[in-house]
Parts: sequence; structure tokens; C-alpha cells
Amino acid sequence: MDQFKLYEEEINYFSETVIVKYDGTNPFLLTHQIDATDYSISIGGYAKALSTICTDLFNTPIQISIVANDEGSFKSVVNTTIKSIGLIGSICGILNFFGIEAQDISDALTKTQTAIVQEFKDAKGDINKLVEKINRDKNLNDDEKSILIESINNQNFREGMDNFTRPLDDNGYHAITVAKGEQKIFSIKNTERHYFKYTPPAENETDFFDDNVEIIYLSPELNRWQFKGKNEFWADIQDHTFINRTKNKKSNELKGLHFKVYGRKITTRKAGQKKRHITWIIDTVSEVPSPFKLPLT
Repeated sequence: MDQFKLYEEEINYFSETVIVKYDGTNPFLLTHQIDATDYSISIGGYAKALSTICTDLFNTPIQISIVANDEGSFKSVVNTTIKSIGLIGSICGILNFFGIEAQDISDALTKTQTAIVQEFKDAKGDINKLVEKINRDKNLNDDEKSILIESINNQNFREGMDNFTRPLDDNGYHAITVAKGEQKIFSIKNTERHYFKYTPPAENETDFFDDNVEIIYLSPELNRWQFKGKNEFWADIQDHTFINRTKNKKSNELKGLHFKVYGRKITTRKAGQKKRHITWIIDTVSEVPSPFKLPLT
């Protein structure tokens, strides 16, 4: 592992500027402009995908900024800065899977983007084929295979690439190209857009929480409660003792009181939908004494 010593002990920063170019016959593109909604979704998706690669594969943060724009059909100049990838030896197998040698570490992000996009194209967007290829690789150990599979199937990465290529759904967009100087990193055509589409799976997660909260709103019927603690949220109260204690109270008697609550945050999403629905349920409530308010009686 001595060959990786430099990268393990010294902290360097690698900065590069890439151009994201949108080509096509869209009326905006023909006048060197781009639709603001298309652009914000797309460039935000690119940033999300890059950030996921750096976090999952390289274990390092990335700073992404828009530097300027230039004429093309529409070109956007994006600057990326990453900290020297720590513990290179621990991800050497993954880098080699993408054809990256240790001495090429400063180009790791560029080459990884090229390789991942090409892998998706070769597999025609079939994530199962990609997983099979990774599992067949004899140079990757089990941990490296697990990291790589989780990374390419990471929801943030998949959603990022889906958003990045979304303008290609419009017939007026023909291709999106990312280049570094004269070097093309990758290009995705509208005929390849479906390889990067992502359908989020159904989701149903329950997280248990406890918090010290204050009541900030009650409906006149006292059946809708809004609390403020670490978060502001509307909640369903399942503590019947608390409900019985407060059912005859006026809202101004309850506002400003503080409570210790225990409950559940339930996040659901239907398959194919990106929007999540969050429900807060409070199971138990106990009053926190306050020198400024009389306790409940």
C-alpha cells in the first residue's frame, strides 16, 4: 500500500471545470438560451448525481458551482472541487473496475463519470445486468462489490441522472454533453434517455422520535395540532389521556405550554411517484413544567 501513501497522508484539493452543453432545435437553444425550469431540474440532477458518486465511492465531499455560460446551443460552465480522496487503498479495486489507476487520481471523478454512463448505456439501463457484471468481476472483493452496487443503484444517484437527462424527453433537445476542455466526458442522446429514467419504488418507513415541543396551533375543534420542536409539524395525537385532559380547554390555555412527546414519523410514497407524504403521530405526551405557564389541571 506504500504507493498510495501520498494520498492517505496529505490533503489536496482537485478542481476542474466542465462544460454542460444542451444541443437541439428547441426555440430557446437556437438563440443560445434555455428554459429555466428545464435547466434548474437538469443541472440540479447533475449536481446530485456527482455528489452521490463522491460520497458513496470516494468518501469525500464535493463543491459544485456554476461559473458562467457560453454560447453553443447552450453551454453551462460548472466548476467542481473535491478533497483528495482519502484512503485510496480501500477503494483501489473500485477505481480499477472503471479503469482508473492510482496515479490518475486527479482525474478519478471525470473517468468515473465516463465509465458509469457507458455502463448504463451498455446495459441499456438494466440495473440487474450491471449488478451481474459487478458480481462476476474477479478483481473486486465482496465489500467493494457491495459498495459499487449500492452506489449505482443509490436512489439519489438514479434520481439525479433522471433529472439531469429529463430535458431529452422534449423533442427539441437532442443531446446533453459534459466535456472538459476538448475532452468529452460523456454525451447522452435523446434516444438513450430511457436508459437513465428512474421509477422510485414504493416506500413506507417509520422512524421513532422524541422531542420537547410547544403547541403553536390548535383548530377550533381541537382535532388538528401543530407543534414546534426540532421541526414544525402537524400531528395526530394517539394519547387518549392527554386528549381527555385537553378536550375542555381553550386554545389559549394550551398555547405556550411545553410537552415531552414520543411518537412516529411515517414516510410513504407510491411506486413511480417522487413526492413523499409524511405523517407525524404522537403516542405519548407529558407536560414539561414551565415557570411562565400554569400546568394543566
